[in-house]
Amino acid sequence: MARPPTIRDEDILEAARTVLLERGLFATAAEVATRAGISEGSIFHRFKTKEALFGAAFLSGQGASELPEWIASLSRRVGKGTIEEQLETMCHEGIAFFRLLIPFVMLTWSKGPQDHGPGEPPPLKALKGLAAYFEAEMNAGRLAVRDPEVVARTFMGALWNFVSMELMFESRERMPLAQATFVRSFCALLLEGLTPRQSSPAPKKGSP
Repeated sequence: MARPPTIRDEDILEAARTVLLERGLFATAAEVATRAGISEGSIFHRFKTKEALFGAAFLSGQGASELPEWIASLSRRVGKGTIEEQLETMCHEGIAFFRLLIPFVMLTWSKGPQDHGPGEPPPLKALKGLAAYFEAEMNAGRLAVRDPEVVARTFMGALWNFVSMELMFESRERMPLAQATFVRSFCALLLEGLTPRQSSPAPKKGSP
């Protein structure tokens, strides 16, 4: 009679997410086993490869939606709070998401290009969701009218770059720019080009 498992898959995946966040590209199944208090063999009995383990860990943290929560929630944020507050919150949530996503992407793409299956790839859905948010805020008059996809690509690309640089330095403590400083400065820079400009009133007839 088979011995019942002594740890739930959910506990293993939670340990894997923690290791992925702490170690990034250098995360190993052995470290996950140590954190979970089980043998490495037990992990590979349930998840056949390292990529399968960390892939399951990443996906389990995203919930049932096809979009990450920070993207799925954008439609509920339109017109709420100040635009600066919204952008800074989106930055912090996006950075947390990319800290899990980028190591996972690196691990899987090291095995070759991935087939996203039928339908629109998740990254494009996320980009469209972000662009739709910016377009809605533009339509509400809270942002100047620009190409929303270009703004979305700029926003997403900046967050991806920030997290990628962390991974290259192997430690957040060695980064020359703290997250809070980056977010605050990036949002201020972005708003420089997106703040609606007040049109100057037409001069009165007969005025110099």
